[in-house]
Amino acid sequence: VDAETVLRVLPRDRRDELEITLALALQAAGQAEESKILLQGLARGASSPKRRQQAEWALLVQSVDVSGEEVASAREMKVLWNDVSASLPGRGGGLGSAGGAAVAAARRQRGGGGVPGPQFGALGLGPLAVIFAVLALPLSIPLVAWLRSDGGGPV
Repeated sequence: VDAETVLRVLPRDRRDELEITLALALQAAGQAEESKILLQGLARGASSPKRRQQAEWALLVQSVDVSGEEVASAREMKVLWNDVSASLPGRGGGLGSAGGAAVAAARRQRGGGGVPGPQFGALGLGPLAVIFAVLALPLSIPLVAWLRSDGGGPV
C-alpha cells in the first residue's frame, strides 16, 4: 500500500497526530530544523485546537536551552540524597544503591571470602522462617490437594 494512499484515507486528526510523532522522531534523530518546520506548520494549520496546542508545546520544549545548566530541583535532590546517605551507616557514602552494593560486596570479600549472590546469614532465623512460609505455603496447597486426590497414588 502506498503511503500517499494511506495518508489520503486517514482522518485529518490522525494525520496531524502522525505528523507530530514524525516531528518528535526527527528531533530525537538530530534533525531539529526539519522537526521545527513541521511543528510550525502544524501549530498554524492543524485540524483541531488540541493538535495545534500539542505542536506549540513541542515547539516550546524544543526551544528550551538545556545545554549545561542544572535544574534547581535536581540540585536540591542531590543535596537531600547526599545528606540522607551520609547519615546512614554503611551505605557507601552517597554512592547510590549500586555503589552501596559494591562497597558491601568488597567488605564481605575482604572480611573472609564472601560468596557472590544473596547473603541470608545476616537476616537471622525469624525472617528466614517468614520468607519460607510466604513462599512455601501457597505452593503446598495445590500439592496437598493433588496428593489427596488420585493423582498421588500408584499408576
